[in-house]
Amino acid sequence: MLAAATARSADNNTAWVAQAGSANGVVASQAGLAGTADVAQWGDNQATSAYQAGNSDMLLVSQAGALNSVAVVQTANLQSASIEQTGSGNSASVTQSVDAAWADISQVGDGNIASIAQAPSADAASNAANEAAISQLGSTNAAALAQSGAGNAASAVQSGDGNVLNLVQSGTVNVAQVMQATSAAEAFVIQSGQMNQASVTQDGAGDVTHVQQSGTGNQATANAYGANDRIDITQIGNGLQIAVTTTGNNTRASVMQGR
Repeated sequence: MLAAATARSADNNTAWVAQAGSANGVVASQAGLAGTADVAQWGDNQATSAYQAGNSDMLLVSQAGALNSVAVVQTANLQSASIEQTGSGNSASVTQSVDAAWADISQVGDGNIASIAQAPSADAASNAANEAAISQLGSTNAAALAQSGAGNAASAVQSGDGNVLNLVQSGTVNVAQVMQATSAAEAFVIQSGQMNQASVTQDGAGDVTHVQQSGTGNQATANAYGANDRIDITQIGNGLQIAVTTTGNNTRASVMQGR
């Protein structure tokens, strides 16, 4: 069953949809100030698609089951999206081309995929920080965070075996945090532009960490505890600092810094 929740042009709209069963779908579209869409789905093969184009819009999605999906697009300032998925084989994506937005994805289960992409406007103030957070509990999960511009902030937590995380920031006031408590994990952090910071902590066998920063106020801290640790940190430009801690079997560390 497909449910459509549409609110056009008016402000302070609220859409609430609840579905139980299999192979259900929700399509939500809002174009007005301070709109709210709240979707709850129980069952397998559920899908939610949401588009919001009003300032201060909010999206809440909760799914319980397997092979469910959420796709969110938000195109106005001060918007927020929060997604919770419980089960295996689920996917969630949030795309925000806005200023001062917030996105959060929480997944519990195996084989899940989460992605957040944020790109503020060209004239966004440096303190108009877009914030992105991904939390995954389970095995063979994948997460990707991409932020471009202004006062970026990002955090990700993964717990389980065989998880992969990719985090990319390009733009002024970057902050990135990654924590993986897992075996056979990988983490990639790339930052380009000005007030960079990066902190990566991994705990488990088969750890791999890449951190690359280029731009003014760099700091990088990478801690890997586990059997097959590897840490690569590259910083090019200005206020560089570094701290690398590895303990475990087959430990390797490669550091390159410039001015």
